[in-house]
Amino acid sequence: MRQLKFEKLKELLLGSAKGTKSKTFTQYTKEQIKKYLQNPYANIQNIRNVSMFLERNSMIYKKIIDYYSKMPLFDYNITYKIDKIGSIKSSVMNEYIQVLKNLQEIPMKKEFSKIIATALRDGAFYGFIYDGEGDGFLIQPLDPAYCKITAQSSSGEYIYAFDATFFDKGNNKEYLYGTGEDTEGVWDDIFIDGYETYKNQGIDYRWFEIPIERSICIISGNDPDMPLPYFLPIFISLLDLLDLEQILASKAELENYVLLVSKIPLLQGANTPDEFAVSLEIVQAMQNLIDEVVPSLVGTAYSPCELDVVHFDQSNKAEDTNKLAESMHNLFSNLGMSELVVSGGSSTNSVGLKHSIQNDESIAFSFMEALESWMNSYIELNYSDKFIFYFHRTTYFSQEIFVNQIKDAATLGLPVGIDYATGLGYTPYEVMCNTFLEQAIGIKDGLWKPLSTSYTESGNDKSSGAPQKDEGDLSPEGIKTKEGDKNAGTKASK
Repeated sequence: MRQLKFEKLKELLLGSAKGTKSKTFTQYTKEQIKKYLQNPYANIQNIRNVSMFLERNSMIYKKIIDYYSKMPLFDYNITYKIDKIGSIKSSVMNEYIQVLKNLQEIPMKKEFSKIIATALRDGAFYGFIYDGEGDGFLIQPLDPAYCKITAQSSSGEYIYAFDATFFDKGNNKEYLYGTGEDTEGVWDDIFIDGYETYKNQGIDYRWFEIPIERSICIISGNDPDMPLPYFLPIFISLLDLLDLEQILASKAELENYVLLVSKIPLLQGANTPDEFAVSLEIVQAMQNLIDEVVPSLVGTAYSPCELDVVHFDQSNKAEDTNKLAESMHNLFSNLGMSELVVSGGSSTNSVGLKHSIQNDESIAFSFMEALESWMNSYIELNYSDKFIFYFHRTTYFSQEIFVNQIKDAATLGLPVGIDYATGLGYTPYEVMCNTFLEQAIGIKDGLWKPLSTSYTESGNDKSSGAPQKDEGDLSPEGIKTKEGDKNAGTKASK
């Protein structure tokens, strides 16, 4: 695998190659979106552009994407595939530790939430893997406009191809080969070979497949031929909400507007309509002086007609607020999620909110399951085929419940010790390192001891349970009861 060059890759990811770039954004309308939806296959890139436009301009849409993508905690564990009952050999333990070290390099909590967010927004995430196997790990996102799914592996992972014409656009070729005195490119040899094959052998070699052991593809939905943005059905509602917000803002600005009109005096006894008592030059000069001092929401004019200060009618503010709240409520009803998890506030129906969050978690878990499947495939292709990788089904909302369930299972003797630790947020590698370190320096058995509880005391240990009170702890009446055996013959004596 090509050696990682993070400084060069940083140029690629941040778009800081030599040359200049400019980016403009399109303002989309509901009519355009309806037109795109009539033929989504031909307009898939336009639909993705609309999704990116909404992410930039609609805080609600941005929060919805963040809510689902950042909900999972991505706590994980791996287990060994046992072929037969027996002790695990030391060679297996060494391989286990090495796999844990490799997994420790993968920034799952940071990168996987980005992958889910991109899949929700664009309909698919295509990534290329740079893995130093202990010396760093990086996932390079690829432009979905230049990727297409071509096959599916036996384990269910999507295989995709990349469009070599990408490097003919703008200054992208500079990333491939370098520029000026810097003749070292940033892209991997796989892309260089694919582009040169296309240039040498023609249009039939425009698309070249990315090896499955170096790639990741996560889609939104179940249609690999046309992976569309997940929230496409509410795009028009989001635009309606943006339009309503703009209308109400413009209306509020208009209601605070005042028009001041200066009347031009006429000569007394004038016989014609334009016999003014002052010249228009003087009127214009006075008007300019007035314009310089009035606030921005005050307009000015001059007229020979009888006019007064003009105020624009104030509307019913509560009615406008209700319209906005109703539109917001309809949007979240279409989504099937509680608006409280995005907009904040309090709820009088905590049970309904709890079930709404559980429904939302199922959506997040569907993406987590796709990532879990990819992780198992990646580990088998690159590290070892002896282990099973799995995510804990935990979110910020359910972690405490999961940890309590694992703790209860541990008290019954189930082998979930590492699951308990990783459920608390540790990685398996951190658990192993802490375990061996504590054994080596004697913390577990010598320096630190667990508090005496019903979990740590034996059921036959007479010292367990409530401590016996001595006479110093008894009240005078209690001492008399004890000495006189007043409880004899009662239930308390049995």
